[in-house]
Amino acid sequence: MYDFFISFKCTDSGELTEDRTIAEELYIRLQSAGYQVFFSEQILEKEGITKYISEINQALNDARIFILVCSKKEYILNGWVAQEWSSFLNLMMTNENKKFFSYLIEMKEFELPALLGPFQSFQHRNGMDKAIKYFIAANPISQTRGKIESLQTVQEILDGEFGIFGHLKILNKSSVEYFSDKYPEMMAFVQAHYFFRQGEYSHAWDYISRLSELKSIKGYYLASVMNKRGYGVERNISRAKKELRQAYLLWTDILSDPEVTSQILLLFFDSGSGLLTPVEYMGICIRDILDLFGLKCSIRVICWNTCPKEIMSLKQYKYVLFLSNNLEGFSRDNYKHPEIIDSLSVLDKHTLKLGIHNLRQINMPKPFRKYKVFELSRNGIGKYCQYLLRKNAQLIWNNKRNH
Repeated sequence: MYDFFISFKCTDSGELTEDRTIAEELYIRLQSAGYQVFFSEQILEKEGITKYISEINQALNDARIFILVCSKKEYILNGWVAQEWSSFLNLMMTNENKKFFSYLIEMKEFELPALLGPFQSFQHRNGMDKAIKYFIAANPISQTRGKIESLQTVQEILDGEFGIFGHLKILNKSSVEYFSDKYPEMMAFVQAHYFFRQGEYSHAWDYISRLSELKSIKGYYLASVMNKRGYGVERNISRAKKELRQAYLLWTDILSDPEVTSQILLLFFDSGSGLLTPVEYMGICIRDILDLFGLKCSIRVICWNTCPKEIMSLKQYKYVLFLSNNLEGFSRDNYKHPEIIDSLSVLDKHTLKLGIHNLRQINMPKPFRKYKVFELSRNGIGKYCQYLLRKNAQLIWNNKRNH
């Protein structure tokens, strides 16, 4: 079971490349931190050429993090390297929890192929330590190989998966305990991770089943994530989709009436798939975290046939976070009334913020570039909650005194 896949050009004209030297250093650093890392030369030496290709395919399926080490554009456009990163991008289309990073050596971001441009990159000249720290933060799960006793471990896992607590400086130990107790789905998810990594698959399956039995949005969604990854007996895509449909049905029940019930609105674009999306799940997490501190959120959706008048009603809210799983929610082509984009893009930048998944701020359409963006899968959940808690500090303090 691999945590990381490192891809690099090994030789050029019979000589070892600088890419190979730096990739090996990354490999050693991540291995010493307790991770299982795919490094082609180690596998070739251990397994031989006959098992090499099957091992590559298995590693690409297993790894949550892909690190492309590159110093020249031509190194990554041909051969094994091109096959590896293109295969991983295809896997990312069906597994939203996989993440792609480029580690650049004397190479600029704009030199990367267009397909790789949207993903996070690191410059070697800025030091490897910063990149290593980020890679580990993005994939902390293998550090739970010991017995789960540390509350910090629970927090790290949920941060690595969903960015739930990251940057939430106001959070303390009692808050994490309360959150985990109030939402048992989170602890069941952590326990399933732990037992799977220990190779105790029957115990992992027990906790995955428990997630579905809770019959909650979080439970169904997290169970679908684990079934999609194969954390049960095997990968079960049909079961994962069924659980996403169940989660979506529960989701539609909690949508707020158009009337203002709070100062905070979480606004979602609904593509009509009938399946709960990652940003809808993340929105539930935002709502629940804010509820810990006495801040209430309204939840509404817009879709293909939304009336422009509904957008005008958003001015009644003090804070609006518009969440979209990809660029669909920001494109005129996805609305019967394209003027909805105009209505959204004239909202005050102090009111409207954007929550995105699988996107970078640089990819946002021009009308929305003036707004602050929270990249949810990169600790954006915690960042947005921290932003609101800071803005409403006095209200929270008054609520505490009254209770």
